Amino acid sequence: MGDGPVYSVGRAGPRRAGRQRHGPTPLVRAGHPSSSRRSTSTGRAEQEISIRYADALAAADRQLRLRDTVRGIAETRHGLLASFAPRPFAGAIGSGCHLHFSVWDDAGTNLLPAADDPFALSADGRAFLAGVLHHLPALVALTCPSYLSYERLAPGAWAGSTVSWGYDNREAALRVASPFRGRERESANAELKACDASSNPYLALGGLVLAGLDGLARGLDLPEPAAADPALLTPEQARRCGVRPLPADQRAALECLEADAVLMDGLGDLLGRCVLATRRAEYDRCVAMGDDAVRAATFAVF
Repeated sequence: MGDGPVYSVGRAGPRRAGRQRHGPTPLVRAGHPSSSRRSTSTGRAEQEISIRYADALAAADRQLRLRDTVRGIAETRHGLLASFAPRPFAGAIGSGCHLHFSVWDDAGTNLLPAADDPFALSADGRAFLAGVLHHLPALVALTCPSYLSYERLAPGAWAGSTVSWGYDNREAALRVASPFRGRERESANAELKACDASSNPYLALGGLVLAGLDGLARGLDLPEPAAADPALLTPEQARRCGVRPLPADQRAALECLEADAVLMDGLGDLLGRCVLATRRAEYDRCVAMGDDAVRAATFAVF
């Protein structure tokens, strides 16, 4: 197994992996509506593909379209499997689906940056992000919904293992990204790192919007930003930054979701009960199977 793209798997070997290294690139060259660029990433045989921004519904559509296109190219052209699983290989870095977002009004103004400083957050921006942080222990049941999602949420993995935020802090679950020079106001955005591709993007994005709007409605504010890896902060620094652990496994995340009235009301009675029931049944079955068997069974599913 070599450092080719994520779909050079199994016994493909480094020679075959290298030959298919640029498989996703034609999507970018052809102006595929879902893809804007791709690059190698940190994990074993891992590639990073950026999906062009859009409103929430269109963004979810694009994520599914790109995922199915990559899988189709891998299988039909190369006889390989593409996996977007959160932890496809034991002991290796996981694969996320980091969610970048900004908040806009009807007039087309980005509400995240402050009016007088595009590098600072506005009061509305702080309230929206504070809502996301407040609901994050429950929200991860939608953004990191699978059994193996919680193997990925570990310190040092750029995945976000705590309720935390910071400016360009890649270990915080919620990162306020630096804007692009010359387009500071329109490019201001935040990144939720505690999200992976085993999620239903419609539920993940819907949950994020519900959490942020609740923060706006309640006028919530953010704690101090974490200036370093939250796992390395002193207890006093962690207290000031509001750092607390995220659920350690799928079952704990579902308990947080069930207790979260905002997210459960947003899901509705039927969908909320279905999410809880099916994911709890999945957890029980996965525990009985064992991690390696779950990894093998879900590699090509996610």
